[in-house]
Amino acid sequence: MVTFHQARAFVAAELAAEWPAQLGTFHVLARGYEDAEVFRVIVGAREHLIDGDADFVEFDAPTIIV
Repeated sequence: MVTFHQARAFVAAELAAEWPAQLGTFHVLARGYEDAEVFRVIVGAREHLIDGDADFVEFDAPTIIV
């Protein structure tokens, strides 16, 4: 069984290298959502997720499900 921590690490390993610099600093939130079958891992620009800078909102971002 995969834990949420493992799901976050998997997503970070897969997406961080491909993250375009113009979108901001890649970040995976420590929190997310889960049910009995999946985890939703929240990724985005640290400038938006942590600092609240609306200039870094990615409106067409995919939903990351593990």
